[in-house]
Amino acid sequence: MLPDFLQSSYARYKADTSTFATWLLETAHQCGYQPPFLADALPQASKGKGRSRKKGNQRAKQGGKKTNKVKPSIGDSDANPIQYSATTKDLQKLAEVIAGSSLAVPRSILTIAKRAIKLRKTVTSWFLGRGNSAYTNQHAHFITVLEQICEVLEWKTSKTSKQDAKQPPPPKSEEELDDANSDSFLNRFAVLTVEEPQETTETQATPVETKKIVKVNDVEEDEDEEADSLLGQLLFKSLCLLQDLSNIRKFISITWAEYRDQKIDLMNAAIVTDSALKLARDLSREVEADWRATLPKRREGFQDIIYKIAVFNRGISGGPSAEIGLPYNKHIANEAEWCYIPTKILLDSFTDVLEDGYLPVFKKGHFGHYDPQADRERMSLRQKFNEDKILLCSILPDFCMMEPLKIHLPTEDAITQGLTEYARTKRVTLWLSFTSQSFLDIHHIIRHTPSGAFRDLQISRIRINETIEDYFQLAKTHPSPKF
Repeated sequence: MLPDFLQSSYARYKADTSTFATWLLETAHQCGYQPPFLADALPQASKGKGRSRKKGNQRAKQGGKKTNKVKPSIGDSDANPIQYSATTKDLQKLAEVIAGSSLAVPRSILTIAKRAIKLRKTVTSWFLGRGNSAYTNQHAHFITVLEQICEVLEWKTSKTSKQDAKQPPPPKSEEELDDANSDSFLNRFAVLTVEEPQETTETQATPVETKKIVKVNDVEEDEDEEADSLLGQLLFKSLCLLQDLSNIRKFISITWAEYRDQKIDLMNAAIVTDSALKLARDLSREVEADWRATLPKRREGFQDIIYKIAVFNRGISGGPSAEIGLPYNKHIANEAEWCYIPTKILLDSFTDVLEDGYLPVFKKGHFGHYDPQADRERMSLRQKFNEDKILLCSILPDFCMMEPLKIHLPTEDAITQGLTEYARTKRVTLWLSFTSQSFLDIHHIIRHTPSGAFRDLQISRIRINETIEDYFQLAKTHPSPKF
């Protein structure tokens, strides 16, 4: 199982901001600064350690050895690290203390901070637009504070060359920031821990001062806005999920394009796709559970909520473009597709025809005829939506027969599981919309040779049968084992 910060961009963002804030607090403490909030917590955190340290000194004296005296410090506790919630003002104060000291700032720390800034900008600014809502301004303020802190610490970054540390380096454009450097620091700096050395014997001396890192969580709002803070973080987490799903969708499309170009075989493409869809399912369930816990009485899914927020921030209507036969506004087609609204509309409309005790039958040509030789890139929004309607509505009745006819497959892929469950529960989720859209994307990629995948599957079956037969023929030429 992959670590959380590799599964979700939101988890990586929280790890990055916590690591950066923790480093600010630890480094400011080295400069002699201690936040007033921790003044009362430190003696309590070090009480338990005082007794063990006293016993250790007595044992060392009996053995004729001396130990170094350790002063109570931030996080100097055998228990869990101190939990410290830092506001944006606290982070700015810590950065000012570090900037006024002689300590150099590791470039890896700034890389982590800039990676968090880049993710937040990418997720929020493009999707939410340039609206003046409180949620948008909240994100803009926090991003601005992080950028200001990075600017304050930028000129103190440690350099590999022997350049004077007090001379500020020439400013770099955003395009010059190498994303590869961010990824290279992921495993080394995303989660920072310092382990205390264990004594091998009772009389072993402690040569160095040890301490545990304080875990710092960033707080973006004031204390009187706790409810808005919770909802704001949940919205941001949902946007990160949509960004992750978009990246997974692109990866699946690239995989099947490589299969179409005969760079990989069908087995690799199928396994990669199924694994990616299951990963997306786990990420979606976590966010959906958070929404149900936050808004238990709201029946509307967060997929629709995010879409309505995007419509509101752009100041336009979210109603359908009836003049072209589109069930959503053509002016926000990108946002609708990012939230998988077109696919959700198709699934919701198909739900209306599902009745207990009856199986839906697709009438060929009812919505038009599908032309696999048509160029989808030149189609209008209405034509693309209608083509997706034909493809999806023609395949959904097959999954509706699985449970009534008691069709049991030896194994089921994620798409089969999702659509079969949908036929039983009639519930449309974000993951189901994403999975259905991925199914349509795959069909569009191999549209010119739609039967090629089935032909490759038949060839794989023939190869497997031949391999098994060859094994049994070879086994006949060897004596049977005596057991």
